[in-house]
Amino acid sequence: KTDGYTSCSRRGPIHDPGKCSSVETFLVITKACFGSAFLLVPAGFRSAGIVGGPACILIVYVFMLTGMLRLLRCRQVLGPGNGFAELSTAALGPKGRAYVLWAVVLLSFGFNCIWCVTCANNMGMVLPGLSPTIRLWLFCPLACLLSQVRDLRSFTITNLIGILLCVSTYGYLACLATWKIFHEGPQAMHLFSGQMGNTLLWLGSCAYMFELIQSLLPIYEAAADQEQVPRMLVSITLSIAVLYTAFGLVFYCAFGEETEILATLNLPMGTAAGVFFPLCFAMVGAVTTPVIFFMIFQTYEPAVAWWSGHPHIKRQQVKAVRLLVVFAAYFLTWLGGQRLQSFLALVGGLLGANLSITVPAVLHLLICQPQGFERVWDVCTAIIGVFIMSVTTYQAVLTWTSEFNAAEGGFR
Repeated sequence: KTDGYTSCSRRGPIHDPGKCSSVETFLVITKACFGSAFLLVPAGFRSAGIVGGPACILIVYVFMLTGMLRLLRCRQVLGPGNGFAELSTAALGPKGRAYVLWAVVLLSFGFNCIWCVTCANNMGMVLPGLSPTIRLWLFCPLACLLSQVRDLRSFTITNLIGILLCVSTYGYLACLATWKIFHEGPQAMHLFSGQMGNTLLWLGSCAYMFELIQSLLPIYEAAADQEQVPRMLVSITLSIAVLYTAFGLVFYCAFGEETEILATLNLPMGTAAGVFFPLCFAMVGAVTTPVIFFMIFQTYEPAVAWWSGHPHIKRQQVKAVRLLVVFAAYFLTWLGGQRLQSFLALVGGLLGANLSITVPAVLHLLICQPQGFERVWDVCTAIIGVFIMSVTTYQAVLTWTSEFNAAEGGFR
């Protein structure tokens, strides 16, 4: 424990009331996986096609789920108190620890930057008269306020609110797409993308969809019933993958080539639904980003060596650095502009695929030392993770650079 700034994962044995209940654990895992990604799936299917799009989701999901289960297995072998960074130390030494520690921080940071862009785009439907820059910074004060939360259980209510808003938005958009298909017929669609670059961007974006790897072990440590976590993980992520795929197919079938980068942007501008549901999803982002920031803080704060030895001074230092991290996320998002698809592919490909697929496979090889088919599967998983990271990062940088140069700047 560090002066009150700790998750409920460090408060004692399994029956400690400070531990998270099964319901709380379920809500945290669900909210970590079920968020803005479903709004992006229809545009991904438009880019990669009705065969290529779901195929990318399936490939990434199988290997990311494998990586998460491998990570949990490594933690079970080495015992309590071993987070992602500690597992990396045991397998790869101090350099491995430093790499994973800061890669997790950067991945989480990237996730929040994506949420900032998503919120700004949705608020464009609610407050079209405001500039993109002002819409981007609207929720920064709330993020700063919630950045001072000290334990994971404090987010139970905001997680529940976020899930309810996601489900209501998902339900309405699915019904809207179904109604449009029934009355206007399906729109023209393609099976595969005519451009490989679009498919690669979508492949990298899929690695963003289950934004859980950086918070998986803190959630596991916080759970009162840790034996249920792997089963929860499989059932929740599989259900969400199926929902994402079904929603993407139906929505793309309804809107065809007019499918926007976010599904909420296909709602009629100025209507009640065109204001209410984008606002709902902007609020989802507002209550989600503090949870991701919390995971960032939990990752780097124990590793900082220059905190003061005086508890009061240290508390003020922690608060100040947390505010600086929140501000930096919004500033870098503003600097990067509104190129959401390339941003998704860059974060998902460069960091998500690496940390969620390659690194867990390597850790499992070195810590658990599997034999036979399991060993071959780990080697193949690590290689596939490197391949996905390489090709999607290259395509994202290429596309983002071209778009940024053409637009000559970021948010306006």
